Amino acid sequence: MPEERRLLVVDDEEVITWAISQALTRPGEMRVVTAHSGEEALELMAKEPFDLIVTDIRMKGMTGLELLSRIRETYPGSGVIVMTAYGSPEAKREATERGSLFYLDKTFELEEFRSVVRKALEQVDRGRAAVGKGEQEGFSGLIGNLKLIDMVQLHCLARNTVMLEVHAEKVNGRVGFVDGEIVFAETSAGAGGRTAFIDILSWNSGHFENIDEAPAEQNIDESWESLLIEATALMENTAGEPDVPASGGADSAEFETPADIHTIVEDLVYTDGIVGAVVAGDTGIVVDSAFDGWDGDDNGIAEMASCMARISRVRFVVEGETQRSHVIIQFDRKRVIAQEVGELGIFLLVISSGAGVLAQHLSATDTAAKKLARLL
Repeated sequence: MPEERRLLVVDDEEVITWAISQALTRPGEMRVVTAHSGEEALELMAKEPFDLIVTDIRMKGMTGLELLSRIRETYPGSGVIVMTAYGSPEAKREATERGSLFYLDKTFELEEFRSVVRKALEQVDRGRAAVGKGEQEGFSGLIGNLKLIDMVQLHCLARNTVMLEVHAEKVNGRVGFVDGEIVFAETSAGAGGRTAFIDILSWNSGHFENIDEAPAEQNIDESWESLLIEATALMENTAGEPDVPASGGADSAEFETPADIHTIVEDLVYTDGIVGAVVAGDTGIVVDSAFDGWDGDDNGIAEMASCMARISRVRFVVEGETQRSHVIIQFDRKRVIAQEVGELGIFLLVISSGAGVLAQHLSATDTAAKKLARLL
C-alpha cells in the first residue's frame, strides 16, 4: 500500500487553507495540515516531516520568501508550491517548466491544483532519488538548491526592491529589482539590459546572493512577465549548452575578429527563424546582405534600411536618452530588428519569422553588431 503523503498549506487567509484541505484530503493517501503564518508552519515542520509545502508569497509577519528560505535550508527534501495573486499565468507556467518551484494563481480551479500537486510530488520523488545517488544541480545561496529563475520570479512576485548578484564559473552578473519589476541587468562580460538578463538566466550553476539595495540605474523597461517568457523560451532552445558569456570580454571566443562582414551576416541567417540580414548605411546604401528563405523584394532593401535608420532617430526623440539598442517592427508574418553599429551611421537589419523566438534573435543581432563594430 502506498505511503500516505503529507502536505502543509500556509496562508494567512483561513478560507484558502480550508478550501485546499477539503479538496485534497484523502485518508490513507493525502493528509493535509494547515498553518496561518510562517512561524506556525516552522513549528509544525519541526514536529513532523512534510513531502510538500504550499505557501502564499505575501503574508503578514514572516513572508513566503523568508519561509521558503528556511525550508530550503532546513528541509531541502520537501517540495514547495508558491501561491500568488500577482503575475500572468503564462509567465508562471514558463518559469515552472524551467525552475524547481511550482507557481499557482490563487484563483485556481481545484482540478488544476490537484494536477500541480501531483507534478510537484513527482518532482520531490525525483529529487530525493537524485540526492540518494549523490547528484545535485542548481544555484547555492541564501536559498539553496533553487534554479536561478525561481529566485528571480520570487523577487518579482514579492514585489521586492533588491540587487541579485550572480556568480557563475566564468562570468558574474547583477540583476536589479524595483517593486518587483526587473529594471537593470549587467554581466562582467560587457552585456547590459535585456541581453544581459537573458544571458544570466541561461547559466546552469553557480552562486547568488541578495543585496539589500536599490539599483542605481535602469537599462530595462519591459514587464518582468514578458522578460521571463522570452528568457525561458530561449533557454529551452539552448538547453545543455555550456555557460559562456553572451557578449563582451576579451577572452570570449565569439569576439575573435571575423574574416569579413559577409561572414557575420551569413552566420546570422543560420539562426533558427532569421531569414535575412543586411548591413546598410543610414542613407540606404547597402554594404552587404544574406538571405535564406526570404520571399520579400530584394530591390526594396535599400529603402527599408533608410526607413529603419529614420525610425531609430525617432526613438531618441520619443524616449530621449535610452539604453535600449534595438528598434523592432512587427508585421503579420515577419519581424524586422534594426540595431545601430557603433556611432558610424551603419545599421544591422535582421528579418525574422514572426513566430521565431524574439529573445534569441535579439541576442544574435546584438552579438553580430558588436562583431561588425570591430571591423567598421
